[in-house]
Amino acid sequence: MQKIKTPTFETEASSANNVRDLTLVYNDTIVETPVCLRSRVFENTSMYKIFEQAFDHGRGGKWLRAPLTHLVEKTYDLRDWREERDFTNINPSFEMAIDAPNFLTIGRDVIVNVATDIQFLGYEWVKSLFPDSQFHVVKCADSHIDGELVCLKPGVFLLNPKFAHVRDLLPEKF
Repeated sequence: MQKIKTPTFETEASSANNVRDLTLVYNDTIVETPVCLRSRVFENTSMYKIFEQAFDHGRGGKWLRAPLTHLVEKTYDLRDWREERDFTNINPSFEMAIDAPNFLTIGRDVIVNVATDIQFLGYEWVKSLFPDSQFHVVKCADSHIDGELVCLKPGVFLLNPKFAHVRDLLPEKF
């Protein structure tokens, strides 16, 4: 394993075995989401040639990266994800962090799973990038929504039967 050392932490790099965790593709935009795990802080660098091709070469795509975070313990919301949160009163030491699979895009609609304060901060940042989109917040898992719900086409979803309750969390239009 390759060691990573920053001014605020040391860790070992993880392999880029699940690039969808850190990369949200929305319309013509690649968004590197705010990293949740220290070991993944440089993981997307293995994708940069692909990102550069989408961004450059006349394709017209956009490539955005979340602001860097400190990834130190005091910046994480470590409470159980099922606990109620008051997103109007977030600890000021928390920093945004959210994985791309928390977002389910359906045209201009985006269903986003938000269970923690740091996910809420990450969601707010991503939402600010796409003001013409309609975001719908649900709380159905500690992190990724895609293990529970996938949109096959507008109006048709594949729902993991183990998580049937997610159907009741969706906005009426879905």
